[in-house]
Amino acid sequence: MKSKNQLSELMRIEEVMKHFSISRTSVWRMEKNQNLPSVKIGSMKFFKKDDLEKLINKNYTTPLY
Repeated sequence: MKSKNQLSELMRIEEVMKHFSISRTSVWRMEKNQNLPSVKIGSMKFFKKDDLEKLINKNYTTPLY
């Protein structure tokens, strides 16, 4: 059984969209391209906060000044 802390690390698609200011299509595209794994519980889909942060850090580039 998952602990309450582990479940709090899951984000619904609406939370992902709001937190990262991206569209539903962008989230879907990242998932489809297998860059962002999802967890399905019943009929709802969730994303691990840790996976989102890893994806962002992997794709982050330092701006050139």
